[in-house]
Amino acid sequence: MIQWGSHVHPAQGMQDKGCRLIGLDIHHPSPDRIAALLASIGYQASIQPVSVTNAASPQLIALVETPTGLRTLF
Repeated sequence: MIQWGSHVHPAQGMQDKGCRLIGLDIHHPSPDRIAALLASIGYQASIQPVSVTNAASPQLIALVETPTGLRTLF
């Protein structure tokens, strides 16, 4: 995870362009380990939609709602 050097998150100073993170899909060879790590930092699925699934190699996929529709970032 990222620890910012100040008490103000950098996103607070950014102009709103109408994009919202809808969810993250985490693919990993050890999904239970990843889920345990998320739980250890207080991750709550009801607040932050993240799915963790088994896969041969790690991959992170972000789902972003934009003014022109949903986009998937690999």
